[in-house]
Formats: sequence, C-alpha cells, structure tokens
Amino acid sequence: MVLKVNTQRKQVLFEVDEAKYDLLAVVPPHVAPDPVRACGLTDSTGWVPVQPNTLETRYKSVYALGDLASIKLHNGLFLPMAGVFAVAEGITVARNIASELGEGSKVEFDEEGFCYIELGGGVAAKGQGNFYAKPAPKITLQPPTRENWLAKREFASMILNSLSD
Repeated sequence: MVLKVNTQRKQVLFEVDEAKYDLLAVVPPHVAPDPVRACGLTDSTGWVPVQPNTLETRYKSVYALGDLASIKLHNGLFLPMAGVFAVAEGITVARNIASELGEGSKVEFDEEGFCYIELGGGVAAKGQGNFYAKPAPKITLQPPTRENWLAKREFASMILNSLSD
C-alpha cells in the first residue's frame, strides 16, 4: 500500500518499505463513484452485485454494467472488467429496458467473451472463452502475435465508430 510519493527525492513510501524510482506510472484506485456507493447499491466488494444473465441489481429494473457490475463466477472469482464485456452488457441492458417498455423481447448476457492483452512491440495475446462455464471458466489463451494486435486495433476502431453513428 502506497502511503506517500516524494517527487523531489523520487521515492515511494509504502506501509512497510520504501523504493526509489526513475519513472513512476501510477494508476488511481479503481472504485465505484461516490453516488453509487452512497445510495447503497454496492456490497462488500465495493461494486454492484448483479444477476449474471440480466445485469439487474437487487432492485427491480435497476441495472449495473461495465466496471460497476460485479458478476461472481462459479469458481468464486469475478468476471474481468474489460471493455468487450461492457459493450455486451450495455446491449443486454438496453434491450431489456426496451422490453420492459414494450419493445422487443428480453435477452440474456452472453457468457462468451474475449480480451486482447497488448504487450508492446506491436503484438498482443488474446484470451477467449466461456466465462460462466462450470466449475470454472473455460478460457484459451493465444500467444502474442501481430495479427492479434491488428485485431485489437480493428475492434477498438469498430467500437469508436459505432459511438459516433
């Protein structure tokens, strides 16, 4: 746990140790926003537990998706917080809200997913599989390739283009 960063000395003070650095890249704590926590939607994990197939919270017709959604898998771990899942969750939630308003049928969140892991140097690995499989997710990992890196870029471009339509 980082307690303090001394930028003049280029030093990080931890709970039990300290370390010098040349270049420090810091990721802020990843937490649910204050309003979500304040209204009581989160649980002890700090995220919003949802029904795995509908993304509905414990409150009827209230949904959570993306990094807010806490989906516990059969092995006790949680569905990764990845953009590909957030997109699919958004489509599921939108269709189910539309169904509640009398447009179309309810759908379930698809447990199939993939994630590209960019490793630098123009290569990426790809993990994909059924995350809801029992007793644990059935995931395959493809080794880092240029093709996976290009596919990741194409996927990101497709998502960005769909947002501007």
